[in-house]
Amino acid sequence: MKTPPEDSRGSSGPTEMTTVAAPPPYAEQESELEPSESPLSGPLSLTIDGQLVYPTTPPATALYQTSRTLDMPGTVVSVSRVGRHHHKSSKPSSTGATAPQKLQDFDSDKAIYDIIRTPLVLTKLELKGKRRSTLPGSIKMERGLWSWKSWHEHQGSRTLLFRATPDRSTKKGLGLRWMDAGGQVLAMERLEIDGDRSSRPIMAFEKDLEPATQDLLVACWCAKVWAASQFPTNNGNSAMETLRRRLRLGKDVYAGKA
Repeated sequence: MKTPPEDSRGSSGPTEMTTVAAPPPYAEQESELEPSESPLSGPLSLTIDGQLVYPTTPPATALYQTSRTLDMPGTVVSVSRVGRHHHKSSKPSSTGATAPQKLQDFDSDKAIYDIIRTPLVLTKLELKGKRRSTLPGSIKMERGLWSWKSWHEHQGSRTLLFRATPDRSTKKGLGLRWMDAGGQVLAMERLEIDGDRSSRPIMAFEKDLEPATQDLLVACWCAKVWAASQFPTNNGNSAMETLRRRLRLGKDVYAGKA
């Protein structure tokens, strides 16, 4: 299946979806991709394990897959939604969720977003939609002193989509709040430490989102995690190893502190 060209998305501009600019109605493009497993009740809480993004509560099978693990260097990572036929054997995780052990090889034809990073530049990222159901133009992510901002750029316009800022209400200000342009909190991000001292990123949604908004927010989250893993540290450990040992994806990682 070939990715439709940019001009095949239609001539009409984005419409409103919650407070985030939306692509054309998602339902019109349902046939483009295999459906994920039956949706869970209530807002999602997702985690990343290897190339898989899946719910933290059972029953949990992957909803998204990345083209490479997010601790690997490179200039492009793709994100796809996962269909039922991709699932293989499962094992229980330390959180009690059931994580697929292995997926089939990543199918680039099913990618929804490409995440693009300029070599040696770790504070700016670009996301390109791969389907008619995704936003046209590009999404530019930029890291400021303490936060990330995601902008939609299309036909000369620039619109704020998301902001990820430190959550000061948590212990030591750990965690991030993902908000829309109007300041409404959409999701909370944190690192969860397991009994064996390993950790994994968690994205807990505050409300149910339109599928296209969820896809975009997950892709931006994956982009941020990938960028954070590439920052060098001063203690000789890899950035991802340091990331996994800490409770935050924030200033200490970016400052190169152990």
